[in-house]
Amino acid sequence: MKAVPGEIDLSVVVTLMDSRGQVEECLSSWTRGQTLGRDRYEVIVVASGREPEIEAVARGLLTTGDSLLRFEAPNELALHDFGARKARGRWLLFTEAHCQADPGCLAALLAYLQTHADRYAGACIRTTSDGSADPIARLEERWYQEGFAAWSQEADWRKFTIRGTAVLREAYANVGGFKVEHGCFAEVLLAAELDAAGYRLGYAPAASVKHYNSTRIGELLAYVREYREGEVAFRFRNASGGLGRYFGWSGSWQEQKPADRARALACAARSLSRAMVRPWRPGAAAKARAALDALLRFPIDRLSGGRAGLLQAGLAYAGARLAFAWPGADFERRYRRYCRLWDAAGELARRLALRRQSLNVSSTSPMPTSATLDYRPGEMPSDGLIGFHAPEQFEGRRFRWSSPLALIRLKLPPGPYSIRLDLGGPGAGLASEFVDLYLDGRLLRREGRAKAAQGLYLAGPGEFRTRPPENLILVSGRIRAGSPEIRALGVPVFGIEFLPATASGAMGETGRAPE
Repeated sequence: MKAVPGEIDLSVVVTLMDSRGQVEECLSSWTRGQTLGRDRYEVIVVASGREPEIEAVARGLLTTGDSLLRFEAPNELALHDFGARKARGRWLLFTEAHCQADPGCLAALLAYLQTHADRYAGACIRTTSDGSADPIARLEERWYQEGFAAWSQEADWRKFTIRGTAVLREAYANVGGFKVEHGCFAEVLLAAELDAAGYRLGYAPAASVKHYNSTRIGELLAYVREYREGEVAFRFRNASGGLGRYFGWSGSWQEQKPADRARALACAARSLSRAMVRPWRPGAAAKARAALDALLRFPIDRLSGGRAGLLQAGLAYAGARLAFAWPGADFERRYRRYCRLWDAAGELARRLALRRQSLNVSSTSPMPTSATLDYRPGEMPSDGLIGFHAPEQFEGRRFRWSSPLALIRLKLPPGPYSIRLDLGGPGAGLASEFVDLYLDGRLLRREGRAKAAQGLYLAGPGEFRTRPPENLILVSGRIRAGSPEIRALGVPVFGIEFLPATASGAMGETGRAPE
């Protein structure tokens, strides 16, 4: 966006699409309730034309310099984008019609932005409770506050929410603004694009709004469905882009080539056989159950055209919905059920969206671009990972949970290798029999542990001396996590290090292969 005549400090962009009956109280807190001088900011209200009564109320609350715009749009972020492109402020503050600003909100926010202008291109603000006793509103508040405690931290890039986030108008324009075709996923997508472009966001805790939470579970579930649909659409339309590292996308087995699935199933079958021969070994039973599940589920899902997995997700959602509606639970138990329902609704929406996509599956998991001996899934882009969950952090180290059947595509120079598998703190108590490693379908011999949570594995003598291995498959048991966890968790993978081995199997020096 170019500089506009009469540029001011700040433009507050608010839409009328979801006022929740609070438009008069909330909008007047911006137009008439701030301590910041009105000559320093404007309020831009954007309506879709479908709320004429609310528009009439809003019009009466505006002051000189404010605007009421009308734009026919499919979603709320399209309205926000339209307003942002009409704004005169150096900074844009996005907020909602059900957010009431504290009187000192804009003054505190602008002071923070100006003080940290050399470091941040914007900042999110704090949300305070609306004090509602409604059970659904309390659940939404708890869920948001738990998430906010994580992503408001200094190193986290996800500091963008239309509850209240300011960003330089120039930065917003430079990254192309909200990608409104992706629905509410465009909110976090903008945060990723800003970070990728070098624009950092801060947190201004002295600036706050009171957020009126939803009292309807259907409204909240509609949000998570829209988010997952937008996420899947973006992922497949931008498979070769560089933003995958922000979202932890990992290919599912249903999207892969038949040869990859067949090799993975062969590895699962061998692990099942080994576990059945030695059922007394610690971890063998869990690994056998997980391998058998993969052997039964994969072919059924493939033969049914993906309907089996979709049916499973549908049943999980129905069960979570029934459990949530079941009366008599205290707040903590109800909150766990709410989280389970949220995840189940998102998984069902994701599978439905995946089913609607018609992507060339060979492009979803390319080989790494340069040779390396050190693979850290928590720090790697998701390209080349199959069956891994999104990155997490434990004691300052990033990792990913694998599924019971997972694959990493490799780019290694030829030669014999020993492999060090690092499961970190969360994996310290797992038995060595809990996971098998296969290098291009060949089972690696377990050599023991270097130290707690680190297993050593060795390829057979003479293997891969002339041809480098292309993939590493992990077959493990499934961790039995408590509610509300619904993911299929295998092992926490912090690192997989390939150590050049001598002909006798002794490990050589670790290092990084030539680029």
